[in-house]
Amino acid sequence: ALQQMHVSLEEAAENLGAGKRRTIQRIVVPLMAGGILAGFITSFMTAAVELSATIMLTTSQTDAPMSYGIYLYMQSAAGRGPGAALGMLAVLIVALGAYLSHRFLRSRATALDQQI
Repeated sequence: ALQQMHVSLEEAAENLGAGKRRTIQRIVVPLMAGGILAGFITSFMTAAVELSATIMLTTSQTDAPMSYGIYLYMQSAAGRGPGAALGMLAVLIVALGAYLSHRFLRSRATALDQQI
């Protein structure tokens, strides 16, 4: 997000008398907010379905994310149905997060295009 921001925006703010702190606060952070949010959503979705790190880091089953529950259910033949249902739920959560992230960034880009 920071590399996509044109340097002339910072230069214009400084030429109009804004200091470094105010430039960062009023120009840089609002322009980076969409990229930061998209990165947060993407990393959250990845962490929600990641299993290998979960098995190593989780000390109790109550703190484990959904992927650990899917893993436990799929270990027995009786748990395959609930495990498959949880797997589909995980896929839907990731898809919904990706869709909302895409929609937010698209609306943000449209708003920036209208301002220019």
